[in-house]
Amino acid sequence: MSTTPESYRVEFAQQKSVLVRANQTLLEAALTTGIPMLHLCQGNARCSTCRLLVHAGADVLSTPTAAERQLAGQMHLSPAIRLACQTRPIGEGAKVTPILRDQTDIDLYLSPLAVDKSQDMGMEKELVLLFLDIRNFTRLVETHLAFDVIHLVRKLFTAFQFILQGFGGKIIESAGDSLYIVFGLEQTLIASASAAVQAGYAIQSELNRLNDQYFQTYFDLSISIGIGIHQGTVISGTIYLGEQKHLVVMGHAVNVASRLQNATKEVNNDYIVSADVMDLLPPQSTTAVEPITIQVRGISEPIPVYLLGKPYPSSKVPLAPTYVSQDNIP
Repeated sequence: MSTTPESYRVEFAQQKSVLVRANQTLLEAALTTGIPMLHLCQGNARCSTCRLLVHAGADVLSTPTAAERQLAGQMHLSPAIRLACQTRPIGEGAKVTPILRDQTDIDLYLSPLAVDKSQDMGMEKELVLLFLDIRNFTRLVETHLAFDVIHLVRKLFTAFQFILQGFGGKIIESAGDSLYIVFGLEQTLIASASAAVQAGYAIQSELNRLNDQYFQTYFDLSISIGIGIHQGTVISGTIYLGEQKHLVVMGHAVNVASRLQNATKEVNNDYIVSADVMDLLPPQSTTAVEPITIQVRGISEPIPVYLLGKPYPSSKVPLAPTYVSQDNIP
């Protein structure tokens, strides 16, 4: 079949040969001819779901745009990988294969277990991140009965979950003695910062109440926690493990928030909030506290933070806990 000077034939491996106009991207040509191709960012080089592997004819494809070069550099893509949304034909003989085209990749996005909203596939978001950890948990496990350990954690985390949900937080992970929460999935960044900081205060207040009215009475112990809060750009998306759907949030800001929570032990203060979060709050929120700069493990640059909590008590979890009848536990 002959082509006009304005059109060139491109072979999409295992699909079909397509006549592509010179002013048309390979993504546009694929979609208009019925070749399925993911394009989460709608063809703006802000994702890589329309990646193509070029088998032949790289020299008859347009040179990468500035946007494509930037993304390729960030992802360290091979020169043989092109973005369909940024690539046009300039001659005959190109042969390409969409990367997300084998059965396992299709199942991730098109099967009954696939994500059902475009934002679930993986997007950049500005979120506020809160990490919480029970202090001296290993010692608590070693000195208490198995039932009591689970009961204590259940008592704590049930109360904390109610508070977090009330402030719009979503629990992403729980690792026995710790929680990882995000704010901002349904709120603005400023509202999320305020909600996260208030949630931290509310959790501390509830912990004080539980210590005074419950843990000291029934278990002869006082539980301490560490809280770290940070904000920034993260990658958010959904994965399936078996039939269970899980929201995943990852990125440098997540690492910083986690490190701040760990740093509560080093600075001897149970509540640390980064200046990036506090800067989003009204000025009167920070007038009573002076920021400091700390260096945390795994993060190259020092981090300005606010210490909003209190020093840890010197007492440890008792070695000989007092047990009471379950009938006396509310």
